[in-house]
Amino acid sequence: VFITGSEKEKREDCSTVFKFCSIQEMISELSVVYNRWHGLGPGVDHTARLITVCSEADSYSSERCRSLAGQIIYSHGGSVLILPLSYINDYGVDEKLRSNSLSRLLYSIKCGREKGIEGVTYTDSYGVSSLLLSKGRNPVAYLDEDEIRTLVFGLSRRFDTIIADA
Repeated sequence: VFITGSEKEKREDCSTVFKFCSIQEMISELSVVYNRWHGLGPGVDHTARLITVCSEADSYSSERCRSLAGQIIYSHGGSVLILPLSYINDYGVDEKLRSNSLSRLLYSIKCGREKGIEGVTYTDSYGVSSLLLSKGRNPVAYLDEDEIRTLVFGLSRRFDTIIADA
């Protein structure tokens, strides 16, 4: 990857990054080159903000993430999704709405049909979104690295900010 002094200095035979572009754009380009070099697939669209929240106690973690999501929406706007990564899902919905939505979502992302994401997410009155999963056992916690990468890649195309609750 070559860093260029002007946006017009693009070379066909190599990857270039404008030295005054945003950090998100720079990381995105470096991620694409890294994944192309190592054969890891499309990678994460780093134009979306990915924030990971780690907390000592699970009981406070969901409150902190919801509070952070509300502050992001209040100060910056945009769409925010909370992605639970712990074994217990505190963002779940009623059993009536329970379905195999995670499998459908992963299938939609792998097939390039990200428009199906609306049917597997829930947005509350504050504008904070979460996956339509049942409370209790969290199926996202049991995904392997490639599946989580695919999930974050697909969600980052739809949401401006993703908060991973670890």
